[in-house]
Amino acid sequence: MLVEEYYKQEGIVPDEEGWYDPVKPAGGLPVKDDEYLDSIRKNVCRGHERLKKAPYDRRTFVYVGAGPTMQNYLWEIAAMCGQPERYLVTCSNKTAKYLLANDIVPHVHWIIDPKQSKAADFEVTHEDTEYWLNVGCHPDVFDMVEKQNRKIKVFIAASNVGGEQLDTRECHEAMKEHGLSPWCSWLEG
Repeated sequence: MLVEEYYKQEGIVPDEEGWYDPVKPAGGLPVKDDEYLDSIRKNVCRGHERLKKAPYDRRTFVYVGAGPTMQNYLWEIAAMCGQPERYLVTCSNKTAKYLLANDIVPHVHWIIDPKQSKAADFEVTHEDTEYWLNVGCHPDVFDMVEKQNRKIKVFIAASNVGGEQLDTRECHEAMKEHGLSPWCSWLEG
């Protein structure tokens, strides 16, 4: 099934610029709301560049997820990483450590998870990898990447604040309700 067919089947329609809003997440945050909002306050103040919508990128977006068969495709992943004009190779969590241990440098290592334990996923980084971090990540994640002088771009992920399932726009509104309005315009603009 093509992505467009799936979106149509699920009733997901693009905005006037052709962008799709993410589906609201189910479940809850793995940290308390106050901790999540405090992380946002601290991380936004760091002043990292925002990850912005960009014009259409003709490269193939590749997400490398960890799993028992990943080791069978390392040569293919390495080949794609060697062709940044054709592929944007991304990964999350501990997958980057594994790739780097196998001399494969992903183009992007990103994370959404707000738990402090995720800082360990960034103990090993690479100067040629860009780090996309959700401002709701624990500040220790930012500290780990910053101390290695790596390029960070930030974004706000859809989340659950106050037990509600929120898409990105609703998350911005909830942030404003929790006294984060000075940062919301920075994240949205």
